[in-house]
Amino acid sequence: MGIRRQCECSGTAFTDIFGPLSANICPSCFIEGSTVTYENTSIGFSFSSNNVNPPECFSINGQTILNTSGTGTITTGTETFTGTFTITLVDGPGEFDDSIIFTLVGIDTEGFPFAHTSVITGLSEESVIITGCNLTITDKGIDSSAANSVHTEKFSEIKTLSKGKWYEYTS
Repeated sequence: MGIRRQCECSGTAFTDIFGPLSANICPSCFIEGSTVTYENTSIGFSFSSNNVNPPECFSINGQTILNTSGTGTITTGTETFTGTFTITLVDGPGEFDDSIIFTLVGIDTEGFPFAHTSVITGLSEESVIITGCNLTITDKGIDSSAANSVHTEKFSEIKTLSKGKWYEYTS
């Protein structure tokens, strides 16, 4: 059967600003089955994770935060190459105060760097949900009842570097 690694917390996120971005981190509190996908229709690339690392989970100023990273496949036009990502989910205590921060970096098949960052804020309670997986992490401000937040879509800033050219969008 193998060893399954339990996570400190689990989280889900979804928004469709500029295309669908979804994350399912540590479903059922185990890293197996974790996914991150993003199809940015505005800029014209897609990303699908191949590997997601166990998240770090903590609380700062009343906000529950899940931070993780990993690797995956980036597709731009007809090119496909490997990249690394980080994603931070922020679940605030109120309505429309959740955020998703997503960064993607890779080197395309021609040797050009590809970099993209999306900072999406003002999301509703249905867009980001973070849940503690056990009671042993309460010293970090998360317990097994610390779930409950998802948020929708208020776009703040997107920056992308592709083929030596920067593209920037702000709200």
